[in-house]
Amino acid sequence: MNCFIRKIQSLAMWQEGKDAKQILSPLHAMRYALDINKGKGKPSFWRATNEEELEKIVLGMLLMMNINQIDSIRIISFGEECFSGNQGKLSNKEDPSFPIISVRKLHYELNPANETVILPIAETFLSCKGECKEFHKNKTKNNVLNMGEILKKYLNDVSDEYKEKALKLLK
Repeated sequence: MNCFIRKIQSLAMWQEGKDAKQILSPLHAMRYALDINKGKGKPSFWRATNEEELEKIVLGMLLMMNINQIDSIRIISFGEECFSGNQGKLSNKEDPSFPIISVRKLHYELNPANETVILPIAETFLSCKGECKEFHKNKTKNNVLNMGEILKKYLNDVSDEYKEKALKLLK
C-alpha cells in the first residue's frame, strides 16, 4: 500500500466512474472537483504506506468531524500515478492540528488546485488501481474493523486536544 487518501461525502458517483473507468457526465465532473477542492485552503491528501497509517488517518478524520457519535468515513485512495504527468504538485506539509500525532507528517497539499489540474487527477484515478472505501460506524460482515474498534485501538495516539471528544464518542 502506498496511496494518497482523500475523504469524500458519497462514494456512489466515484464508484460509478471507477466502474466505467471514465467521467460519465458533467455532473460527475463537478462532483469530483467539489470533493477534491472541499475544505479551507489547498486540497489535503494523506499518504498511507500501510494499513495502520490508513486507520490512524481515518480516525483523525473522524475526530475532526463536527459530530457527537461515531460515524462512517468514506475515502478514495489515489495511487501516485494520479499525480504524475498532471500539472498539480503534491507538497508534504505537516498538519500540527491533526488529532493523531504520529501521522501529522503524512499530510500533503495540492498546488495549484484548479479545474485544469483536478479533473485530470480524477480521470487518472478512475482508470488506475486506486479504490473507493468506506470505514463503517458499525460492524459489517465485509469490514474487519469498524470506526469504534479503530478508535479503541488507537485511543492512546489521540492528541490531548481531541482526547475528551474521543472518549465521548466511545460511550
